[in-house]
Amino acid sequence: MDGAMYREILANNLLPSVRALKMGRDWVFQHDNDPKHTARATKEWLRKKHLKVLEWPSQSPDLNPIENIWRELKVRIAQRQPRNLKDLEKVCMEEWAKIPAAVCANLVKTYRKLYAQLAEGQQDRQDTSCVSSQTRVNAYALTTLSG
Repeated sequence: MDGAMYREILANNLLPSVRALKMGRDWVFQHDNDPKHTARATKEWLRKKHLKVLEWPSQSPDLNPIENIWRELKVRIAQRQPRNLKDLEKVCMEEWAKIPAAVCANLVKTYRKLYAQLAEGQQDRQDTSCVSSQTRVNAYALTTLSG
């Protein structure tokens, strides 16, 4: 995937989802430092759409709950062993639909606690040694924004 495809995905999925969920403007978009996310054209596209983007320091720990969902989806897909691209697409859609909303809600709840702990500096030294001060600021901002 390149930057152009990423921006197309955002245009076709993110913006309609925000409208459908009636999120208004009081939310912050999060993505990591993948080159397609940080490309000048992507930053410009986000700016033109007036989207607030969470600053994400390089080499920071992954504090995005969606990564756990992707891992769950990968495990489910691997167990089904799709044989070709068409089968893979079908299996992806089926397994995605099977992941209960409660799993997502529980992940968000768990991450809120982690963000709060990071913001307060309550993680033990081993865990926070790789957490930058910017990440702690972001964690605090996320707990504030997410209620």
